[in-house]
Amino acid sequence: MNDAINKVDSVYRLLLEETDANPIILYPGDTWTPHEAHNPAKALALYARDYEKMASSPTLLPSIKIEWDMLLEAALDFKEQIRKNNHSLFLSIVRPVTFYLSDYQKTFRFSLADGLIESPCDPLDCDVELSSEALHYCFTHLWGWSTLRINGRLQAPKGRNARFKRFVMLGHVAQLNNFGIYMGWNGAFLRFALNYLREKVRNRYITTNNI
Repeated sequence: MNDAINKVDSVYRLLLEETDANPIILYPGDTWTPHEAHNPAKALALYARDYEKMASSPTLLPSIKIEWDMLLEAALDFKEQIRKNNHSLFLSIVRPVTFYLSDYQKTFRFSLADGLIESPCDPLDCDVELSSEALHYCFTHLWGWSTLRINGRLQAPKGRNARFKRFVMLGHVAQLNNFGIYMGWNGAFLRFALNYLREKVRNRYITTNNI
């Protein structure tokens, strides 16, 4: 993820070249009074130093390999929790997800029917690649699925975006439950579903040119 970040100096140059803005660049601890002249050179140099330091001597923490029994138990608990709190009719849209666990170098399949089972296949045909520690965090924390998409500790196989949506869908269910919204014939979920569909229709058929 560090390789793909938007660096401060790149954003600064883009704003100067593509807009009429006069960007103010501050480094932590800097102060600036609005409308006063500002020279961003010092802040940009400090950021460049930090980027170089980060790239040349990164501190990497290796993932911990989760024992199979612990991973299996966590997957079972997660499956039972989701099935208990959500109506089976709505859960029917949640497709099984195939994982390639990088530290096991094996492929696994998770479904709300069977839980987590080994399912040999080509790693490139899996929906997502991650470590057993990252997957275990998802199973033990309802918010873990969203956290994983933020911290970048996963990888969707190239060209498999449609299949990656299976992982996203399962994560949406967990996230809703984390918010106290359960898939069923209740007002909270129905309001959410209606707003979600309305937003989808709006994004699909209404362009910014029409607003």
